Amino acid sequence: MTVTSTTTRFSFNGNGSAFSSGGTPVGAGPHDAGFKVIDSSHIQVYWTKGSSTVGTPISSGSFTAGVSGYLVIDVHYTIQNAGTTSNATITWREAGWTSSSTVIYPTSNDLIVVTRNVPLTQVTNYQNNASIDAETIESSFDKLTQTTQQLDDGKDYSFKFASNLSGATGFDSTADTASTITLGKTARANKVLGFNADGDALATQEIGSFLGNWAASTAYVARDIVKDSSNSNIYICNTAHSSTGSTPISGNTDVAKWTLIVDAASTTTSATASATSATASATSATASATSATASATSATASATSATASATSATASATSATASAASATASSASEVAARNSAASVANSYDSFDDIYLGKMADSATQGTNPTTNGTWAKDSSAITVASGSNIKVGQVVTGTGMPSPPPNVLSVAGTAVVVSAPMAAAGSAVSLTFTGYGIYGTFNGTKDGPALDNDGNALASGALYFNTTDNGMKVYDGAAFIAASAASSVSLVIHKFTASGSETSVASASFSPALSYTANNIIVFLNGVSLDSTDYTASNGTTITGLSALAASDELVVCAFKSFTVSDTVSAASGGTFNGDLSMGTDNKLKQKGAFMQSSTHQALFLGA
Repeated sequence: MTVTSTTTRFSFNGNGSAFSSGGTPVGAGPHDAGFKVIDSSHIQVYWTKGSSTVGTPISSGSFTAGVSGYLVIDVHYTIQNAGTTSNATITWREAGWTSSSTVIYPTSNDLIVVTRNVPLTQVTNYQNNASIDAETIESSFDKLTQTTQQLDDGKDYSFKFASNLSGATGFDSTADTASTITLGKTARANKVLGFNADGDALATQEIGSFLGNWAASTAYVARDIVKDSSNSNIYICNTAHSSTGSTPISGNTDVAKWTLIVDAASTTTSATASATSATASATSATASATSATASATSATASATSATASATSATASATSATASAASATASSASEVAARNSAASVANSYDSFDDIYLGKMADSATQGTNPTTNGTWAKDSSAITVASGSNIKVGQVVTGTGMPSPPPNVLSVAGTAVVVSAPMAAAGSAVSLTFTGYGIYGTFNGTKDGPALDNDGNALASGALYFNTTDNGMKVYDGAAFIAASAASSVSLVIHKFTASGSETSVASASFSPALSYTANNIIVFLNGVSLDSTDYTASNGTTITGLSALAASDELVVCAFKSFTVSDTVSAASGGTFNGDLSMGTDNKLKQKGAFMQSSTHQALFLGA
């Protein structure tokens, strides 16, 4: 046998269907694996289930729709043509796909990926002075060649540093060496890959997932973000645990497993104290005004009375002056209390403009209701004629509303509370309630809200949680990009099998549906990496500009998640490392073997 092809993996869709046990197998095979193998054990078969119903394969547990798992030889399939000059073939075994009285083979909704998995061992023992037949030697060379191809295939599915990174002309060879990861799997768990100020790789904290209000008997993991409904504080989980009891976080025995990130309780207390101070000041002002009226009455009586002395008149005038001073002080206290309340409201509003909340791709603005409202001076409570379609977060505009317009904080029937008090009373005033930001319509171009929650332009760094993608997104000045995902995925592989003649492929044609950030992808055609001039990828969902594809051509797009690397030297513009770079005595970079010396890439392999 010779090895004349570099193919080490092959994928295809199933073509079987369910049938009663004992019936004629449909789509059982044989299916061409796409390459040769020396031994039947040198093949690994993976099955990714589509949207159809699935049975329970014997000896391998339940497979779920959309989940990938590897199959077991001689349980789910058998191998033919191993050790021959023909490609290996796969035939499904009925017994391995039986669930109850039904047998189910992979259908056209399912993806089968076949890879060559040659053991990295050498078991042929050549004896001194013994005759060696050509087939034995050729088989050893074939296995060595297939092992090399297997390692090269693994390299193509790994993170890499460019081969010209270290020792390039004009660069410091020590500063440009590939980075190593020194943390073990336990320390890396539930973290994202990043780089420190020296450019060394590390596992670092990533922003968490907002899960709404804290709830009892819930499994929480590190970086989950929740709200304590008792005081509106925001917490992030620092230790995975299952919540106990019914008391919110602030009084729960698990409070040490949470870290406070937004102290809303203190802000609310300050606002309440400010409101109380304003009420006390108003009461004092009223008392002072009453005292002034009494003093004026006393002065009139003294003037009328012929027997009143000049000393009594002087005392009355002094009393009136003191009362006026008290009224002035009370008015100043009231103004200070209003300013304090306004500061608290502005603090809430500023936070609301950075963390916008959560939103789904299907979110719509809905109806912007117009109704009449009535309120008292210095009050933030409005009584509306109708509360229909009024929602929390909407911006309230109309005559008498503060500037900038306040947001709706709560709605209970016809009672509406807004985020700022009114300077003057209003009666039956026409008001409009408009939803912006996460309370508005999802903007596909920005991949999130088009404005902030006050209807203003988005600020760079604004955050929101996308409930459709299940991940946090941050605004980069033009659009929302992924800040993290609820999973640990940082590289998504999208696959498409051509029917013939395609020059462009839309998002929905890939499995899974294609989504990418421009310039953050690698495109492969039948296992060969395409140059960026061979295709166009600019809108985040579609690959265009391809040469016409042939039937069964496989287009694979590796899409990287977006993340920001801090404090690095630009590869395009250059720069200077101001700090010293040091390496321990055991941290040495080595090249071994002619293959790695001539390779165009150096691979970074993470722990298995």
